Amino acid sequence: MNINIAIDGPSGAGKSTLARAVAKRLGYIYIDTGAMYRTIGFAVLNADKSTKTASDIISMLPEIDLKIQCSANEQQIFLNGENVTEKIRTPEISTAASEVSIIPEVREKLLSLQRETAANNNVIMDGRDIGAEILPNAQVKVFLTTKVETRAKRRFDELVKRGMETTFDEVLADMKIRDEKDSTREISPLRKAKDAVEVDTTELDFEQSVEKILDVIEKKTAKIKPKVSVLVKLAKGFIMFVCKFLYFYSVTGRENIPKNESFIACSNHNSYMDPVMMGAVLPRNFAFMAKEELFKIWGLGWLIRKFNAFPVKRGRHDVGAIKAALQILKKDKYLIMFPEGGTMTNGKRVKGKTGAVMIAIRAKVKVLPVSIKGTYFPFKKMRIHISKPLDLSEYYDKSMKSEDYQVITERLMNEIYGNL
Repeated sequence: MNINIAIDGPSGAGKSTLARAVAKRLGYIYIDTGAMYRTIGFAVLNADKSTKTASDIISMLPEIDLKIQCSANEQQIFLNGENVTEKIRTPEISTAASEVSIIPEVREKLLSLQRETAANNNVIMDGRDIGAEILPNAQVKVFLTTKVETRAKRRFDELVKRGMETTFDEVLADMKIRDEKDSTREISPLRKAKDAVEVDTTELDFEQSVEKILDVIEKKTAKIKPKVSVLVKLAKGFIMFVCKFLYFYSVTGRENIPKNESFIACSNHNSYMDPVMMGAVLPRNFAFMAKEELFKIWGLGWLIRKFNAFPVKRGRHDVGAIKAALQILKKDKYLIMFPEGGTMTNGKRVKGKTGAVMIAIRAKVKVLPVSIKGTYFPFKKMRIHISKPLDLSEYYDKSMKSEDYQVITERLMNEIYGNL
């Protein structure tokens, strides 16, 4: 299950800046819907047409190829192949965006793009009607409020910083006009969703505003519990009871487990108890890769499939296993992988396989290093340490070579072996 967060509010309330910062802190994709309308307005003005003439705009829509790309969790807007992310941030384009946004055909063109992105990712989306119209089922809805004078001052400072010539009075007047248009338009006017949490940032600085929103998100998402099969629940309870008797295990670092998002958990592999302990200790529904030979053993293959295991052909580039892993990570499950590539009963450090890192980057998820010590023999103390997850978002949209994956894998292995 993907988590969707809707942030609404009037122009200049800081929605985009705050949503971008919160998305970065959470590792979510940030979607600025206002930028989409700005792009349509930009296209219309560039074609020397009026944003007040609906027929002209509607006739242009088939020619407008708008695409979203996410780089390090930040949205980049492309208009007919050109990156216009910076070009659309002017008062003129702001007014144009407000005018084109009231046209039903424009909203319909962008709505499917917005919902499709949200359906396939953990996203923070900001605008004026996200919680009420675009993502009515979003798990978290925030409505920002700020006095118009404060909003105008913030916008004025932002424009001056970008080197744009304007005055505070011009920005304030433009913002009041924008508020009036957004609040009174017939189609999807600015309004607070019934279940939205109101956050007033008038007296808060930027960091305080970010923390306030994060607090709202944490409280809301804490109530969301992923579905876990009855079989997994019973098995986990039984395994933990038996292991407590056989191994006297202890677990540290549980607070580092990502909440409400998919991830790949990677550990060292000393014995056949390691996959069992990984699945039992980590609190959510899971899946794991297992060498295909295990599925050929009568009874065992059936059993491990019940625990969401899927086969991988070791020693080769198994495209089928990679596709299966990517599909699993889309379904709000975490994936257990062992980058050592096999059971290392001698406990010596080996060069890690790059598969886990490669899949994590392609799936745009974090990697959770887990260190397991003491699973060789029963009646010994077992220690499991969960390190902070590795955020690989800086690599999501980069062209990666095999040596790049190996460098990141070594970083992962250092985390695992460093806590044994």
